[in-house]
Amino acid sequence: MDLFTIGDSYKIFYGTSVIYLVIACYFILNRIIYNERSNRTSYSYVVLRVCHFSKIEALFFLIYSILNVVGYDFNLVPWRYFVYIVLSCTFVICFFNGITPFVMFVIIRRQMHNISIFKGMLNRFALLVFSCFVISFTILVPLILLQLDSVALDTYDYLFRLTVFLAFLQMVLFFFAYRDSALFIRSLLKRSFFTGFSCTVISTIFVYLPTIIWPLNLALILPLSFIIQVAYIFVVHILSQAKAVSRDFLTGMNNRNELYRYLTHMFEKGDDLNSTLHLIFIDVNKFKSINDTYGHSQGDKALIALSDALKKSAFSRNCFLSRYAGDEFVVVMRETPEQSVENFISNLLENIRMTNESRVNPFTLSVSIGEVAYSDDYTNLEEFIEAADRDMYEHKSVSEF
Repeated sequence: MDLFTIGDSYKIFYGTSVIYLVIACYFILNRIIYNERSNRTSYSYVVLRVCHFSKIEALFFLIYSILNVVGYDFNLVPWRYFVYIVLSCTFVICFFNGITPFVMFVIIRRQMHNISIFKGMLNRFALLVFSCFVISFTILVPLILLQLDSVALDTYDYLFRLTVFLAFLQMVLFFFAYRDSALFIRSLLKRSFFTGFSCTVISTIFVYLPTIIWPLNLALILPLSFIIQVAYIFVVHILSQAKAVSRDFLTGMNNRNELYRYLTHMFEKGDDLNSTLHLIFIDVNKFKSINDTYGHSQGDKALIALSDALKKSAFSRNCFLSRYAGDEFVVVMRETPEQSVENFISNLLENIRMTNESRVNPFTLSVSIGEVAYSDDYTNLEEFIEAADRDMYEHKSVSEF
């Protein structure tokens, strides 16, 4: 049974250094989870889910590494029960290597399109392949362990080939998520401190390299993809934390500085400036009265309630939300036939109405809204912002509800 000879596929990683590496990765993942929970960003969905998945992988890689070191140092390899233990751990690692493409497929598409795994033909087909892989793997492992001492092991050969085929089919499905994965990386690196060349290198490492080395993980039980996963999570976390400096501490939205950086980039580039670009100004009506009547803590809750309504109303893409100053919020959005300014405002007012009807807060939240579309009349971003602000105040009395 050469395929499952203990340690043969792990000799190049043999040694306590692997144990230290996996332990270090585990503590890094733990720290990232702690930071993301206390300081949520728009990338937290990806970071937290990949972290939890990688932590489980780290535990089994740690056990596998320790077993290999102990097995060689104390000559436990010939011991039958030791073989069963190592094989069981090996199969678990093979399982995680097999489902990693599916997990990344689901997480990335959920982040980019905000759709569940049960929606869409591609997602459903991916789920079907994943289910078949899990079922065949669950049947295969007991067959191998039960017939470990048997000479005739052809009984599970077909099932083994089917399992490997399904694992590779999952990898093929991951190709369909490449575009989403590349878009996610680009959105993460956009306006970051990395240079253009560094962004290209990072995109190549995290989007394409895992595909090249993935067969080695499945066939040789190597932790290469796991190490890249941890590095990927670490980079995403560092960048998201860097962007958190541009967040409003109360609402978690982009602050005024980030809004100006975002618009300045558009005005400098020029190509993105057209009539589909809209600026929406939103102001809380009688905000001073809420503070004076119910206290500043309730005023903070009013701002948080409005920010929550804005986040619920925002489209998954083409929406930039920010707290401009005090009780003023600004939304920059790219209008499309499916995602119009009118729909956004309608959704916002409906979400605010539902917040008021819930009676969670003692105050009644109402807002004034003004919006402008970009035109060549605006020579700089200050004029663009002032036009939206002016429109909001002009409609302040009629936009209350």
